[in-house]
Amino acid sequence: MKRPLTEKQRDILKRQAEFEVQGKLNDHVEEITWEHVDRVTADFDFVPKRFSFRLWSALVRLIVGLILGPVLNKIACGTTVKGRKNLKGIKSAIVTCNHVHDLDNLMVRQAVRGHSLYIAVGEFNNFNNFIGKIMRGGGTLPLSQNITAMRNFSSAVRDLLVRNCYVLFYPEGALWWRYEKPRPYMTGAFHYAVQSNVPVIPTFITYKRAGWLRRHIYSTKKVMTINVLPPVYCPKGLDRHDAIEHLRDKTFEAVKTFYEAYYHKPLVYDGVLPDIDA
Repeated sequence: MKRPLTEKQRDILKRQAEFEVQGKLNDHVEEITWEHVDRVTADFDFVPKRFSFRLWSALVRLIVGLILGPVLNKIACGTTVKGRKNLKGIKSAIVTCNHVHDLDNLMVRQAVRGHSLYIAVGEFNNFNNFIGKIMRGGGTLPLSQNITAMRNFSSAVRDLLVRNCYVLFYPEGALWWRYEKPRPYMTGAFHYAVQSNVPVIPTFITYKRAGWLRRHIYSTKKVMTINVLPPVYCPKGLDRHDAIEHLRDKTFEAVKTFYEAYYHKPLVYDGVLPDIDA
């Protein structure tokens, strides 16, 4: 028996359909709250080097990233990973993903296991509670409205890429819950790829009908697959601005092509959203 959607979930889906028709594809459909959030100021330490934090980070990455994460992914979303072969030989990269679930960062972490992953997040996700400590230990890099902080953010991303890490960005800009279509990309992620001359690894979450057992035990209709697409490389011979836009457009085109082949339909923003489960 299917779980009924909550009133909040129905409201989110309604707003997503409305925003899609209005062309507000990068806007937040859920209200942003700043309760329990620390603002990211000029002295914010993006990648602390003190021993206590490094120990905490190692524990979080081991327990949450390698053990609990895949279990949560499987139970909550039935997550599977495809295309890991496309990571072969890529030591450092910018990773992109469609932002469709609170757990999708754990899905990306599962997809790129074996690589140290850091995650660019909105400033409103820099919580000053225990959840925030777990997220920071797992490698979140909060954005900021402070110019000096963003310079430090850029330096941290550059240093991490030099150290052969992966850095995840959500170029769509906002979470749209269980939304199937790729949304237009903003340029931020691709600025950092061009800055450090590293490839972009597009990942894209798709949905398929759940098996009989999951539909009857977990009461879910659809499960998720995170697909790792072939890397997109920085173009040569273009100035910085044109290179960023070219990389953004090529990455989005790869995801759009995958979407249309997977669902066997063109990408159209018409406000018609497929049925989902809770």
